[in-house]
Amino acid sequence: MTIWRKCQHWQIRQKPIYPGNSAGNSAGKLKAASEAVIETLELRFGVVPRSVIKEIDKIEELTLLKILHKQGVTFESLDQFKEVLVVAMA
Repeated sequence: MTIWRKCQHWQIRQKPIYPGNSAGNSAGKLKAASEAVIETLELRFGVVPRSVIKEIDKIEELTLLKILHKQGVTFESLDQFKEVLVVAMA
């Protein structure tokens, strides 16, 4: 994936965050954590299906996103990650 394509992809998924309020701060932490998961998967496995990205973006628990980030680094395939994601979203 070219740098330009990655930038376009990021801009599509970017949501506004308003600094200075706690909701914006929490939303910012969640967004940063979900981006970390997605970027890790992209680096490890190449293109990440939009369905996986949408599921990751739905997660509203920072701890879960941190766990998924660590698992994204250690799993040997995207399919392994998908299996864990399904269980985590249940």
